[in-house]
Amino acid sequence: MQTIRKEEEKKVIVIIPGWLAQEKGLSLKLLGDHAEEGVIKRETEKALLLEIESADYPYKETVWLPKSQVEIEEK
Repeated sequence: MQTIRKEEEKKVIVIIPGWLAQEKGLSLKLLGDHAEEGVIKRETEKALLLEIESADYPYKETVWLPKSQVEIEEK
């Protein structure tokens, strides 16, 4: 597992399928696919640990997401 130092954290836009957001229990505001801005905290070959803003602002949620199921765009 690759630990990312604070100064190396990447801000990204991640498209999370609605079914995956629901399965992970994310408190996202919309139904269907979600484009979320977040920060990659850790990364493995197959997954990333993403910190995103919760629907209960100003709280944040951190969740492991499989890279094969999401689209990632660097910000």
